[in-house]
Amino acid sequence: METIYIKSMVCPRCIKTVESIVSGLGYSDAVVKLGYIENASIRSFIELDKRLKEEGFERLVSNNEIICEKVKLVLIDLITNANLDELSMNISDYISAKVEMPYSTAATYFKKTCNHSVDSYWQALRMEKAKEWLSYEDHTVTEIAQKVGYNSLQSFSKAFKLAVGHSPSVFRKQKPSTRKLLNDL
Repeated sequence: METIYIKSMVCPRCIKTVESIVSGLGYSDAVVKLGYIENASIRSFIELDKRLKEEGFERLVSNNEIICEKVKLVLIDLITNANLDELSMNISDYISAKVEMPYSTAATYFKKTCNHSVDSYWQALRMEKAKEWLSYEDHTVTEIAQKVGYNSLQSFSKAFKLAVGHSPSVFRKQKPSTRKLLNDL
């Protein structure tokens, strides 16, 4: 039994898709979670790799790729499911705890493999989530700023304008389609 890490799994729908692939290949003992398959006794990776690729996923092989994907999944989960203004530790400590290694080590592997820093990825992720929430109009700009981890509307607006090219309010009014998929960041 082993753990197999999968690239581009970013949501519950991805889990269901990979579960369907694994079950279709007859691996009933495997448990699919966000970013990986555990308790898998895969006999041949050729068919698994083929089916994963057909659905837009990829099996990760190198340790660097696995660490990079773990960091991405931790941050995607954090921005999607957590209340950032209630986070009781800084992001680097949170990542370190979740990936079970020193932050400096994880950040070094991330930079080597993903070609950008954890901080720049985290910032891009926050901006994409802010663009998503701005397009729904369910929350005020101040609420969105807090949801993506900013302590003030001013600092959020400045960062948003720097990243997107205009203020959150203008973005909301224009409804541009400049959003990216989280797994494409």
